[in-house]
Amino acid sequence: MFEASVSQFVKSVGEGTLHAVPNLDSAENCNPLHVVVKKRRRWCWQSPKYEPTEFVLHELLSDTQPIEATITTRELVTYNKTSKFTVKGDIGAQLKSIFKVELKGSDVVVIESKFGSISKVETNIPDLMDLLNKKSLNLQHEYVKQVRQHPRKLLCVVVGTAQTQSDSTIHTHLDAEIDDTVVVSPPGTGVDIDASGSVGDDKDKMFVIPKGTPLAYNICELKVSSIGKLELLVEEGLRGGFDMDTVDAPVGEDSGTEAGLKGIRVLPDADQQTLTRAVLNVCDSPMSIKPLRKMIKAAYFTVDTNSSKSITQSDFDNLLGQDDNIKELLQVLGFVFQVEDGTVKYPTSGADFLASVWFLFEALVELEASQLLALKDCNSNVSTPLLYLLQKSLVSKEVSMDDDGLAVIYSEPNAAQTLINELGFQIRNRNTLVPPAGRVNELEAAYIAIYALWN
Repeated sequence: MFEASVSQFVKSVGEGTLHAVPNLDSAENCNPLHVVVKKRRRWCWQSPKYEPTEFVLHELLSDTQPIEATITTRELVTYNKTSKFTVKGDIGAQLKSIFKVELKGSDVVVIESKFGSISKVETNIPDLMDLLNKKSLNLQHEYVKQVRQHPRKLLCVVVGTAQTQSDSTIHTHLDAEIDDTVVVSPPGTGVDIDASGSVGDDKDKMFVIPKGTPLAYNICELKVSSIGKLELLVEEGLRGGFDMDTVDAPVGEDSGTEAGLKGIRVLPDADQQTLTRAVLNVCDSPMSIKPLRKMIKAAYFTVDTNSSKSITQSDFDNLLGQDDNIKELLQVLGFVFQVEDGTVKYPTSGADFLASVWFLFEALVELEASQLLALKDCNSNVSTPLLYLLQKSLVSKEVSMDDDGLAVIYSEPNAAQTLINELGFQIRNRNTLVPPAGRVNELEAAYIAIYALWN
């Protein structure tokens, strides 16, 4: 139950800045100066995935001499916590691997994590920045070449690790009726674990975690130039990765946009146009997008589980007001407004369609009010050049305003120019569009919205 324990530790101590060690086998790879691969997820609302590697940073550099950065240690926190989990999903699979028994979703496991005093081992960031400015990544290293083949992957370096100061314990108690004998197979080979206890009536297991075991870590992203020069990115919002002039944007049909919008794409043209008009109309009320997203999500699960659901008109008005545009959109989605009994009934069919509209609204919630208003005034005439520009921008490519792909946008003033400005593009030398730094979520969201509405 190491994974569950460290996840709770991160939530309690440093959610948003610390990343949980994924498992004991990877723990030794989460020490300072180890390399972590960050994989941006397919969609902007999904959290990225972090994969610690066996490589220490200097092993991937042209000069493979160890980096002599200053390392300091300080007291972080004393952590002892008891948590309860229902036996579902991943945690159920972990329990089965430990107790070798069949478990019900209603069973409960109690995890008592006694980590005691936790220290923070940290690299001096300014020191490391100076050192890396003089270093280059070995672009011919086999592992580096593998990472570069995936546009959504980038390299990071561990700059801080929270680790145990002494041997600590994780005690699990299973609240279930189980007659089987327990066999413990401690996961991982990177850290040795002692396990003791028996099931019987108590159903207890105790894991001893050795002194110095990493529990969580901090990272900084690396920006890598086309010739391998390194830049350690410290400021929030800056985007790391490789400068690659030949890589196309990681969006479009291959990345799953087409699949995510399939329920919309199969509609007859007239129905697609009706949906587009209804969605654009609600963009005129940006504050409605989040509650609509919530309602559409609930509608999808209602249909997908063959359930029925309704709310009173009064509750609906409190949630979304009395905007006719909102009502029109929801009616397009299959909601029924019953005047006679004052209720709003959720759809009873069309799960694929609702899933795609939910997908669209997950993108819309990433856009700011000014961007939604600019999107509302766009149309199908500018959708293709906008998608072209966003594709280039998502791999940090600058685009000339004289590019044939943008001819429609810059032939005369139009709403697309306003949207481009609201997304944060800058114009350099009067004819080059420079994509905004640190706004990947908004660029991806705009791409998905435009693709859904007009492509």
